[in-house]
Amino acid sequence: MRQSFFLITLYFIGLTLGFTSCQEVPNDGLPSYIKINQVSFFNEDGVIDTLSGIYDVWVQVEGDDRGAIGWPNTIAVLTEGEKLILLEPGIYKNGDFLQREVYPFYDIVQIDTTLTLYDTLVLNPVFTYAQGIQFSLRETFEVSNNFSNLNAESPPIPLSGKAGVIHLNSSLTNAECAMLSAVGLPSGQRIFLEMHYSSTNDFAIGLRGEENGTVLADAFVYYAPPTQDGRWEKLYLDVSNDIGQIDAESYRFYIQTSLYPDLDNSFIAVDNVKLVHF
Repeated sequence: MRQSFFLITLYFIGLTLGFTSCQEVPNDGLPSYIKINQVSFFNEDGVIDTLSGIYDVWVQVEGDDRGAIGWPNTIAVLTEGEKLILLEPGIYKNGDFLQREVYPFYDIVQIDTTLTLYDTLVLNPVFTYAQGIQFSLRETFEVSNNFSNLNAESPPIPLSGKAGVIHLNSSLTNAECAMLSAVGLPSGQRIFLEMHYSSTNDFAIGLRGEENGTVLADAFVYYAPPTQDGRWEKLYLDVSNDIGQIDAESYRFYIQTSLYPDLDNSFIAVDNVKLVHF
């Protein structure tokens, strides 16, 4: 009985190994290579944004999803010949590395190309805003300023022209910088708040929902720590759920901050503040 069980076990192991060995390896395991070399983004004015916040490129080759590829980086693909490659821009949603996803308001880059065995195809995708997007808020601080307590001026660390800047010191230790004009926003849609920021002080971003000028609800959206050496960064904040939960007639975003106790002075600068949706 034991001998029969042993023989049956060997038989099934042999079948399993035989089945595994018969499974086909794509392209006989012979690779071509794709390198994501440089990523660029042109904004709504057709101007290149050198601080796009696009950290990943999501790659598909003939429908084979290769996931998020940080750039610059090279990947191997077990295929060759004429192929359609789709590239989608990847962001850190809400400033969180663990929330890596495709940004829904930038176009997909499509490339019809030929992959050659063992060769490396070098790609430098250029992304733009998708067709049909809308900006319920677009503040560049060049010709307008829709925020209280932010001065439209050249920031301490240059980015591109003016920015909205607040300086904290012993005379001004606490401040709120709120939108002067409330805006209507659609419910049931994805809505992102985009912004560049540079700071030596932390601050909070909040949202107020209003009805006939009366505040209905106030929600905390994001805590922004100081940037390293005050360098500029870009935020993509998904405010869809906040908008849906408040469900108001109009909305105002605001910044609240307090001077660090161990600092004599600090600054916060924001630029290219946009509310984006379809």
